[in-house]
Amino acid sequence: MLETLGAHLGVAIESLRLASRDRELAVAEERTLLAQELHDSIAQALAFLNLQVQMLRDAIRKGERDEIRVIVSEIEAGVQESYADVRELLTHFRTRVGQADLEHSLAAMLAKFRQQTGIETDLVVTGTGMGLAPDAQLQLAHVVHEALSNARKHSGCARVTVTLERGATYRLAVRDDGRGFDPGARDEAAKEDHVGLRIMRERASRIGASLSVKSSPGAGTEVAIALPVAQREAA
Repeated sequence: MLETLGAHLGVAIESLRLASRDRELAVAEERTLLAQELHDSIAQALAFLNLQVQMLRDAIRKGERDEIRVIVSEIEAGVQESYADVRELLTHFRTRVGQADLEHSLAAMLAKFRQQTGIETDLVVTGTGMGLAPDAQLQLAHVVHEALSNARKHSGCARVTVTLERGATYRLAVRDDGRGFDPGARDEAAKEDHVGLRIMRERASRIGASLSVKSSPGAGTEVAIALPVAQREAA
């Protein structure tokens, strides 16, 4: 009996150790993603503002008033953009999704997005299916958040529609009616879009989902993610 009890205690202790390690790994992964997003958004904005301040100093020394006004306007716009990015990141990493609560999380996210940006939003949910694990719901919510952030920054859209199709495969799509972009372009705006796409693809890969992007100039953008739930649960 003592040997059996000892074996059970050993298994319990090992389970606790493994659970603790899993939590540490999850925290480390989230910190890595946060560092990437800070580098890819805030750091770039600060570098731009630093350059503008240097130009402002030169313009003040030369007494170029028209140039000063232009630079001050650009600095103000840059600061406002950075402030919006920080608010989005704070909201992003405070997100907590409960079991089978993805729909409510998306609705709350879109309501806040509409309030902050003035962009109209729609949420369409169809189908039925087994509930998603909390980690899958969290990563899907983060992908939607990143897609909304890109729409706000780059699309110039008036409306964003999020569709959720529940079934053996969960399908989630974020569509905007904005200006769209050429996936083959290599300008700075496209580079920023590619940064956001990399972050979304990393999050999708963590839960075994696939992510695709469709866009063309003047036709808006669609970010779609497919998660085969049945295969994931079996694995």
